[in-house]
Amino acid sequence: MWGPLIECLKLCRPRKWNVCVVGSHDLFEHPHINDLAYMPANNKDGRFGFNLLVGGFFSAKRCAEAIPLDAWVSADDVIPLCKAVLEAYRDLGFRGNRQKTRMMWLIDELVSRLFYKLLPLFSNICLT
Repeated sequence: MWGPLIECLKLCRPRKWNVCVVGSHDLFEHPHINDLAYMPANNKDGRFGFNLLVGGFFSAKRCAEAIPLDAWVSADDVIPLCKAVLEAYRDLGFRGNRQKTRMMWLIDELVSRLFYKLLPLFSNICLT
């Protein structure tokens, strides 16, 4: 199950990468300051899955709240989608500049709607 994600991490090697899967409504996991966060949600058919947030960041110099993509993904697709996001980051992100090697900078550059439309290029997962 974890194999494809581990292989992707070996290839991508982001300087710092924070992924959050929220397990309660208390938000102890701080999803709004992570590069990628999965928020529990039911889709319009009542099926359990997650809404996606991307691009959160927290430091002394800048704090940016993660942007909701208004996209739902099934629980079965959490790991494949994480792999797709990492591959997109690897191919499109700022990997040379240590000060800009977070998802937030890529989201700033591409804006969330464009990124949402690019994810299918890296995965066959249907986002709704």
